[in-house]
Amino acid sequence: MQTQMRISLTLLLFVFTTKASCGQKLGFSMTNGILQHQEKLISSAVYQGYQFGILVDYEKSLTTNRSLLVTGNLRAAISSWNQFNNELFQLDGGLQLAYLKQMNTYWQVGPTLKARYQKNLYSLDYGHPFWFTQYSVGVFNKFLYPINKKNKMAASFSLPILGLLGSTPDEPLYNLKKEYSRAYYHNDLKLASLSNFRALDVQLSWNHELSNRKLIKAGYNFNSFRFQNNKLLKNLTHSFLLGIQFNVSNEK
Repeated sequence: MQTQMRISLTLLLFVFTTKASCGQKLGFSMTNGILQHQEKLISSAVYQGYQFGILVDYEKSLTTNRSLLVTGNLRAAISSWNQFNNELFQLDGGLQLAYLKQMNTYWQVGPTLKARYQKNLYSLDYGHPFWFTQYSVGVFNKFLYPINKKNKMAASFSLPILGLLGSTPDEPLYNLKKEYSRAYYHNDLKLASLSNFRALDVQLSWNHELSNRKLIKAGYNFNSFRFQNNKLLKNLTHSFLLGIQFNVSNEK
C-alpha cells in the first residue's frame, strides 16, 4: 500500500508542477449509488448495498491536438449485506493517467495507465482483510458533443487490456490470520489479460457552463471488473454524480 501511495503522489506532483502550454481544467464530483460484490473465496453469496465517493479529474492541453488526463477516486461501501444477513465494508481507491489524441471535433482516444486498490472486510472472515490490486494498461476514449452554447454532452470509457493483478490468496483463513503480520499486499501480483480479467469504466454527463472559468455537471457512472484468480471475484457499481469543474488555465 505504501509503494502504491508513493507512485501516486510522485505522478500527481509531476503533473501539477509541469507548465501547461494551453490550458488546464480541474474538477471535483460526489457520487452516490449501489454496489454489487461477490468474492467466492469467502462466500458465493452476492453482497448489495450503498456506495458513496469523491472523484477528482485534472486535464491539461499539451499541444494543439493532444492532452493529458489524470483522474482519481475514493469510494466507500456501507450497509452492504448478502441474503444470509452477513455484512461487507469496502474501501476502493484508484488513480488513472491517459494520454489522449484528438481524432476529430468530438472524439479523443489514447493509452491509459491505471492503479487500483480495494480492501474488503466481511463479517464472516473474523476480522481478516481481503484485497484486490490492479496495475494495468489499456485504452481510454473520451467524447464531447455540444448541444448549444452553454450545454454539452460528455462520455468516456476505459478498458484495461493487460496488467499485474492480485487478490487474497486461496488458502485457509486460519493460515492467513496466523501470518497476519506479513505484507501480503502486492506480493501476489500476476500477469493478467482479457482471458482472466475484464473491466469497464464508463461515465456519462451533462455539462452546463456557468462562465468561461466554471461549469457544473450531472451524470452517471458505471464501474465493473471480473477477476478469475483461483476463486472468482466480481464487483459492479451504478452511481450518479454531481460535480463542478474549473478552468485554471494560466493563459492571460
